[in-house]
This record gives sequence, C-alpha cells and structure tokens, in this order.
Amino acid sequence: MDVVARTPRHPRPGETVLGDELHLLPGGKGSNQAVAASRLHEQVHLVGKLGRDAFGEALADFLRQERLHLDHLRFTAEHPTGVALITVNENGENSIVVVSGSNYQLWPADVADVELSAGDVVVSVFEIRQETIKALFGRAKQAGARTILNPAPAAEFIPGLLPLVDILVVNETELATCAGDGAVSREIGAIQEYARRWRSAPDQAVVVTLGAEGVVGRGFCSRAGTGRPGGCPAHRVGVGAEDRSQRPQ
Repeated sequence: MDVVARTPRHPRPGETVLGDELHLLPGGKGSNQAVAASRLHEQVHLVGKLGRDAFGEALADFLRQERLHLDHLRFTAEHPTGVALITVNENGENSIVVVSGSNYQLWPADVADVELSAGDVVVSVFEIRQETIKALFGRAKQAGARTILNPAPAAEFIPGLLPLVDILVVNETELATCAGDGAVSREIGAIQEYARRWRSAPDQAVVVTLGAEGVVGRGFCSRAGTGRPGGCPAHRVGVGAEDRSQRPQ
C-alpha cells in the first residue's frame, strides 16, 4: 500500500514539513506493472503475498477489480502487508521508504507451481527475495518464456540471477549501484557504456530510464526520429491541477 504525502518540498534530515494532501493508494512495483499489463492483456497472473490485515484486504479487492488472475496470491498472518511511505514535492519528484513486510516472505517454494509456457513474459522487481526471482526466472528460461527485471530498490545481484534476465530496466541510481560506482554521468554515451559493461550476454537488453529525459540503453531498438541514438523521449504530462487544462484529451 502506498501512503503518499504531497509536500511543497522534501524535508531535510531532522526537519518537519507540513503536507498538503495524504492518499492511500494501491501500489507496489510488481502490482503496478501487473495492473498496467492487465489493462492491455487479459491473461495476466500476479504472484505475491499479502498480510492478513486491512491493507491486504483492500489490495486484494483492488487487484480483483483489475481482472488479474490471483491463483498465486498468497497471505500470511505473521507479517504485515508491504507498505511504501512516499513524499511527493511540487515538482512531482518523490522519495520513498519501503517496508517489505509480507513481500519479503514470498519464498521459492511459493512459486514452484506457477505454470509457464513458451511465449510467456515473466516480470519481477527487487521488492521480493532475489532467491525467489531466481527460482521463477530459471523455470521461465527452461520453458522458453522471456524475463524482464526491474532491480529496484537497487541491490547487489545474488550469483546466477543476472544471466537469467532478458531485459533489465533501471534508472540512473540503480544503474550506478549495480555497476559498482557512486554515480553515472548524464552523458548518453557514458550511460550506454555502463549499460554495456553491466550486460551478462550480448543479447541481453538494458534500458535506462532518465525521468523527464526519456530512456536510453544497449541492446534494444530505438524509435526512429528521436534524435537520440538508442533512446526514446519521455511522454510529457502535467504534475498539478493547474496543468489539467493543457493535457491532451
């Protein structure tokens, strides 16, 4: 569950700021991706674990309304539902603290009976245990399915996981963390070089998201006419009520 506070600016360490709005929103990186996929395709299955609490009940109801297949959605009474505490400033930039709760109780044994076939696409994030991702991705590769990983929140990969990934999707912070450096240059060539060095195989694609600057990467097709080799521009959206009249209908 995303607990979202809108504030004029992010607080500095030790500082309290007054917020303008508070929202409880169904969230989670994996859930968000599953919902987006389900709105485009009917056969989307969500594999996860919720706590037996108010947040868990609300999220389960939301996921059912989104037409997701929930045969592999599990529950635990020992751990609370995962929560993200999010502050969003007036520019639309956010900072996030994730308390994993039940998400981190999804074990390899919980995904052992997930049916996979050639042509399936398996998507995951680092809000669950890497051992669980590795177990499912290994089975996906054996079945001829494609795997997509967003390794966020950023963390060092466990041995054997990276080679099981067909497409990596990362932002600049995650790229720097996983590449073992403190920061990545904003220069497109430098970002592509980091992405190239990170790949475990020539046919592995790395897509780097740059916020308002769009995306660049290695090993994926660029959109014609962008003026940026190996990249695509961002889709512009408004960030506040004052922008709504300018948004395309």
